[in-house]
Amino acid sequence: MREDRLFTVYIVTNTTRGVLYVGVTSDLLGRVQQHRDRIYPGFTSQWGLRRPVWYQVFEHAETAINFGRRLQ
Repeated sequence: MREDRLFTVYIVTNTTRGVLYVGVTSDLLGRVQQHRDRIYPGFTSQWGLRRPVWYQVFEHAETAINFGRRLQ
């Protein structure tokens, strides 16, 4: 039996420059930890985006992705 997943649209920031990043994930806690640990090089690690400031949970991936695109 397949376990149903929830999808989260989230925003992280840094406190010094006020840069925002909008993302979508099915594992919010794990993803925030990846931002904090700067696991992947790129925009979020370059700007030090490690502080979550908002999130919203969705039942369907497509709905979450579309909402995240509208936020961007």
